[in-house]
Amino acid sequence: MSQANDLNERIAAAQADALFSAIVPSAVTGFAGAALIATTMLGTPAETGAEIFVAVTALILCVRLIVRARYRKRDHGRPESWLRRATALIFVSGLVWGTMMFWATRAATDPQLLVATAITLGAVMITVTSASYWPAHLAFHVPASLLAAAGFLSSGRAGHLQIGIATIILCGAMMLAGRRLGAEIMRSMRLSAENAGLVAQLQEQTVELSRANDDLEQLSRTDALTGLANRRSFAEGLERQWAMALRLRRPIALLVIDVDRFKNYNDSFGHAAGDLCLQIVADVLASSARGATDVAARLGGEEFALILPETGEDTAALVAERIRTTVESFTLEPTADLPHPVTVSIGVAAINPAEGQQAGMLVDEADRALYRAKEAGRNRVVTSG
Repeated sequence: MSQANDLNERIAAAQADALFSAIVPSAVTGFAGAALIATTMLGTPAETGAEIFVAVTALILCVRLIVRARYRKRDHGRPESWLRRATALIFVSGLVWGTMMFWATRAATDPQLLVATAITLGAVMITVTSASYWPAHLAFHVPASLLAAAGFLSSGRAGHLQIGIATIILCGAMMLAGRRLGAEIMRSMRLSAENAGLVAQLQEQTVELSRANDDLEQLSRTDALTGLANRRSFAEGLERQWAMALRLRRPIALLVIDVDRFKNYNDSFGHAAGDLCLQIVADVLASSARGATDVAARLGGEEFALILPETGEDTAALVAERIRTTVESFTLEPTADLPHPVTVSIGVAAINPAEGQQAGMLVDEADRALYRAKEAGRNRVVTSG
C-alpha cells in the first residue's frame, strides 16, 4: 500500500470511528425526541401518525445498535464501506424526520407543530457530530429540512410560507457552516494521521538504527575471519572475569595458543590456505569453550586465547591438551581440506587473584609458558607452574 493510500485509509478509519461513536447516542436522542413529540399529540387526530413516527425511530435505533455492534467487531469491510453504511442510516433518519415534519404541517395544531419544529431543529443541530464526513453531515439535515420546508410552503396556513423560506435559508447556512467545520476537522484528522505515520516511521527507523548499532557493536568486538572475540573484546572479558574471580576468591585460567610455524605455512601454501587453517583452529577453540563465561578470542595473526573462569591449572592443562590433540588429529583428515597438517603450542596459566594484582599478570605468565612450549619443540602444552 502506498503512503497516500495508507494515509487515506487512516483518515477514513478516524472518520468512521467518529461517526459510529455518535450514531447510537444520536439515535437514542432522536427516539426520546420522537416520544416527546408524540406526547403532545396524545388524544388528538395526529396521535396515530405520531405513534408510527415513534415506532419507526425505535426501529432505526435497533438497526443502529446492531450496525454499531458489527462495526466494533469489524466483521467485514474497509473504513470506506462503514462510512457509506453510517451515511445511509443517517439519510434514512433524515427522511423519517422530514416526512414527520411534512405530515405535521398538515395534521398537527400550531402548538404541536411548534414543539415538533423545535425538537427537529435540535436533531438537526446534533448532526454537527458528523461534520468530519461531509456526505454524512448532509444526509440528515438536507432531507429533513427540505421536506419540512416543502410542508410549510405548501400547507397554506398563515405564517408557514415565511417559516418554509427560513427553513431553506437555515438549511443552506447549515451546509456552509458544516462544510467549513468539516474542512477544519478533516485538516486536523489529516495532520493527526500524518503525525501518526511519521511517528511510526520514526519508531521503525529507531529500531533499525538500534539494530544497526548492535550489529556494528558486535562487529567491533568480533574478529572478521574467525568469528571469535577480537583483542578488544578479549581484554574487556579478561578484566570482567578477573574482577569476578577476585570477588568470589576463585581461580581463573588463561590459555594462549599459537599456530606453529604459521608464517612458513602461509608462505608455502598461500593466504587462502592460511586463512582456512586459522578458521579450523578457531572452530576447535570455540567448541572447547564450556559456556557463556569462557571467552575464546583471536589476539592477532596466528595467536589465540581462551579465558577459563573458576578453573585451576590442572583442569586448564587438560583443556589445552584436548585442544592441541584435536587440532593435530583433525588437520590430518582429508575433510579438513588443508594442504598440510598443522599443530599448535599452548601456554597455560592459572591464578587466584589477590588485592593489588592485575589481570595482566595472568597474560604475562601464559605468554611465558607459551614461549617455553615453543622452545621445547612446539606442538605441546606447558603450564606456568
